[in-house]
Amino acid sequence: VVPPRSGRRIISRMTANTASSSTTVNTSKSSPKKVVDVTITSDLMCPWCYVGLKKLQEASEVAEVDTNITWKPYLLRPNIPEEGMPKGGTPESRVGNHLKRAGESVGIDFTGLTDKTPNTIL
Repeated sequence: VVPPRSGRRIISRMTANTASSSTTVNTSKSSPKKVVDVTITSDLMCPWCYVGLKKLQEASEVAEVDTNITWKPYLLRPNIPEEGMPKGGTPESRVGNHLKRAGESVGIDFTGLTDKTPNTIL
């Protein structure tokens, strides 16, 4: 989960029997706001999912709504060994221009410095 900005509160709970978690993002300390339920199916290693989450957080602020997020797991690469897999190329070549610009638009600096693709099951 992305850390909240100043003045925001995140409440999270895991639901063991459904392998999902729920997060409520409260963007206000004042009057109650409308709550929007959103289900996100994501792999923690997906940079595009991270960009999408940041955009959802920004949209929640602009629309002045609280967001109740239910997380569902999805494995982009289910066959990665426990120790992960080495990435090829250089840090500069690991992040395409489109992803770099998308990240910058929401305050993320994708550096490409991680030299291993992780196993996200662990």
